[in-house]
Amino acid sequence: MPIRLSTDVIKERLKTIYNGEYELLEFDSLSKPAVVRHKPCGNKYRVAQLKNFLSEGKCQCRICNPIMYNTNKDKKPIQTFLKDFRNTLGDEYRYISGYKDTDSKVLTLHEVCGNLFRVTPHMLLGSKQTRCPYCHDRNIITEWNNLHLEAEYFKSEYLEKALEENSIQYYNGKILLSKEGWYSFDYYIPKFFLLIKFDRMDHFFSVEEMKKDYKMNKYLKDKIYNLIRVYETVTDEKLEKIIKCILNNEIEREFAEENNIYIKLSDEVYNKVYYFSKANLDYYNLYNKNLELILMD
Repeated sequence: MPIRLSTDVIKERLKTIYNGEYELLEFDSLSKPAVVRHKPCGNKYRVAQLKNFLSEGKCQCRICNPIMYNTNKDKKPIQTFLKDFRNTLGDEYRYISGYKDTDSKVLTLHEVCGNLFRVTPHMLLGSKQTRCPYCHDRNIITEWNNLHLEAEYFKSEYLEKALEENSIQYYNGKILLSKEGWYSFDYYIPKFFLLIKFDRMDHFFSVEEMKKDYKMNKYLKDKIYNLIRVYETVTDEKLEKIIKCILNNEIEREFAEENNIYIKLSDEVYNKVYYFSKANLDYYNLYNKNLELILMD
């Protein structure tokens, strides 16, 4: 049975919590509505549940505490919110869309695992520090940072120079973690959610690399990221075409096929078959032969 408090005990608790400012006028039980009066201003009003009023300090006088009931009380300019977001979360998280106020959910990207989730700014940046629901173990961040330091990335001075000349932010090296392992990319351009991977030619002859490719493609399928893959031997002339298409947002199927580039845009993949078979004519024979092994791994 629920514990029933006497009227005297309830009034004494009310006096202790609010320093004698409130008077209890009507009530039935702790879980039901009650009528109280705020002595300083004389305001009489109804509270939804007496127990909340007694234990959490909610439902205080609307006349004397209007800020508690102002629906715009936590409305910050989006520039202020974004500054707080960056200062608190750094490069680990990225705001995507939906900001209205601190109590309305925003779409957020976790750059560690590539998953999107919705959370209120209050829960994300406030004292509770809510984080990615897909990465419950905080040790994953240490692993992510260590992998970034240990992994080897292809470096293209031509690509970097072109991006810098156009004031495009980029990272030389990007790691995504999943439950099945981790995937590395040579460049990441946040503005376009674009991953770039320079493939070594021996990549197309290894069953182990086929396994990784299969798992990576499956993982990226429903992620926000776009992906461009080119051979490590790509010429500067072809890189120039790729960069122009990136900057002009003109990457399409025809471009991928004409230049033999592997491209994933949203959930569409262009030129996958030719890209791999051009590097190794026997690639798909090997792939199909080992597909069962890949799927079972």
